[in-house]
Parts: sequence; C-alpha cells; structure tokens
Amino acid sequence: MKTLHLITILTVASFLSCNAEDKKLPDLSKAFPAEKLFSQSKLGGMETYSWATDLAYVDLEKKFLKYVGPGWVQRKTDKENQARIDKSMKDQGVVLEGNKIFANPAYPGIKLGLTQMKMAIEGKMFLAQVLVIKE
Repeated sequence: MKTLHLITILTVASFLSCNAEDKKLPDLSKAFPAEKLFSQSKLGGMETYSWATDLAYVDLEKKFLKYVGPGWVQRKTDKENQARIDKSMKDQGVVLEGNKIFANPAYPGIKLGLTQMKMAIEGKMFLAQVLVIKE
C-alpha cells in the first residue's frame, strides 16, 4: 500500500512538473499581425520582436494584452531605473511613447516588456518592441 501511495504521489508530482514546463508563451512574432514585423532576435534568455506601426501606445497595449491572454499585470517600475531610461532616451533624441513591463504568475520567471518609441520606420510613425526576459 505504501508503494502504491508513493507511486501516486510521484506520478502527480511528475504531471504537475511537466505542465509547468509545457506552459509556453504564444508566438509573440504574431502579436500584431496587421503591423510590419521587421526584426526579431533570441539571445540567451532574452527575445526581442520589433514592429513598424502607426498604432498609438494605448491601442498597442490593448492588442498586446489581449493576444498574450489573461493574468498579465503591469509591474511597478523602479523610479531610479525609469529616470535612467528616460535620460538615456532623451540623450539619444528618442521620444518614448510608452514603456511597461508585465508579469503573470502563470509564467514564473518571465517578464514581458512593451515599448514604443517615436521613430519613423518604413513609412510608419513608431517603433514598437516586445522584450521577453527570462530570469
């Protein structure tokens, strides 16, 4: 009986472990199908996707959150870090339209960044980027 109980526990633990590992993000290259995806890269634990778009940041964010699904919430940004980002962008002459980081407890160790900069690319007004950060 103890052996059967142990096998049941190990089977359930294995199932739960596999489910956690199998939980994958949707294909983020398809997050904005009506926009021009012109760049994507994967380096180590980081992925970046870039689009040329005319969408306002608020509309971009709504579409993004709908695409990735429920449970993603904005993480508060450290004020010092945000000030450094803002200064760096200003020094480069880049106007930041929006920059948020999202987390979801269903995806532990993963954060998604959504950034939009005013930058004319391929006839569009903005550069939009999604950054996947795996911790």
